[in-house]
Amino acid sequence: RDIGGMDYLMATLDESLRCIAPSGGGARMCSHDVTISGYTIPKGWVITADPRIANTLTETFGNDIDAFNPDRFLQRKYKADEFFPGGTGSHQCPGISLAKTAAATYILAFLERFESWSQIEGTEEQWNYIPFVCMTDFPVNLVGRRAAA
Repeated sequence: RDIGGMDYLMATLDESLRCIAPSGGGARMCSHDVTISGYTIPKGWVITADPRIANTLTETFGNDIDAFNPDRFLQRKYKADEFFPGGTGSHQCPGISLAKTAAATYILAFLERFESWSQIEGTEEQWNYIPFVCMTDFPVNLVGRRAAA
């Protein structure tokens, strides 16, 4: 299979990384005073580009930032300073592409084992976006495929 050709799966992985960023960003120390948008950051201060903040900007991702919507990644390509789950530039995680490919491979192998799935009646989704998703229950019925005779 060509995982790279599975656009919706890859969009779902990106939306998962948007909703639940794998890290809080890397801290850097200012080597000199710098002024950004009229605000001066003094030399020696520690700063970070936290993707958890960028991933919730309505001007970038729309008004439905609290919704899990993989379609947003099919509708447009985000710039490196808008969506950076593995960091950006020279400090980007060298394994982000491998991690996404491994996750896609696992998800495909997992889903192939089931004929169908559905949410258990009377339950509703529960999400805590930051810092982690903590599900107290997994309200899904999984129906396995029959083994070949």
